Amino acid sequence: METASQLPLLNIPEPGKAFDINRLDGTRKSVGTAPSRGSAESALASRVVDDRVFQMGMTNWKAVIDRAIFMGHTELFDSEFGRLGLRKQGFRYSPVPLLPERGAEYVKSCALIIGASKLTKKMRDQFGCTAELANGKQLKIALSSTSIDLVISDGDRATAVQVLFDDVVFSDGRDSEDINFLGKRLSTALKRQASIQGLNLKLVSTDVSHVGQCTLAVLAKVQEKSAWNA
Repeated sequence: METASQLPLLNIPEPGKAFDINRLDGTRKSVGTAPSRGSAESALASRVVDDRVFQMGMTNWKAVIDRAIFMGHTELFDSEFGRLGLRKQGFRYSPVPLLPERGAEYVKSCALIIGASKLTKKMRDQFGCTAELANGKQLKIALSSTSIDLVISDGDRATAVQVLFDDVVFSDGRDSEDINFLGKRLSTALKRQASIQGLNLKLVSTDVSHVGQCTLAVLAKVQEKSAWNA
């Protein structure tokens, strides 16, 4: 993974202009909410931070998080002020004690890509998931070398969607938020695909939740492979 370079001098904030601070005690200045549109990567690349942990100085949050991930810090944990922090799996030390908004979203995406690159065919087969949905429907989730594939079977009819690992988008929060986020997005994609096939795929709220839960369970196993010692 490439680490973004530090900001050029002309982009250093003027005196009095707000910027984040990354240091071990978690203290930081906030520059306000991150934009919800666009990618997390672009949002973090435009957010200025004074990094005092990796000695990067005035740079951007994408560069800091990329450096941390490159050094093996891919585990999210509950930190202060309702935010998440970033550290190595199994360690207490955290070089990023408070992630900015959209930071957790970006970390989860990066961990997924790194973990997917380590998967063998045997692992991909083992990481699948099946679940019973309402009215006799069945959900099956499988992994390929590049994607997560979901199939909902209803009798002799089946609806399938494929999402590349590069295109998986997470919430910026914890597991419960990811379940809702992934469940809604993927259920919408499945119903859209069913409509293209001339089918009327009906999913109740418990079905949407099961889609989110199963998908997150599979993706979490892949993300765990991003650990430096996995």
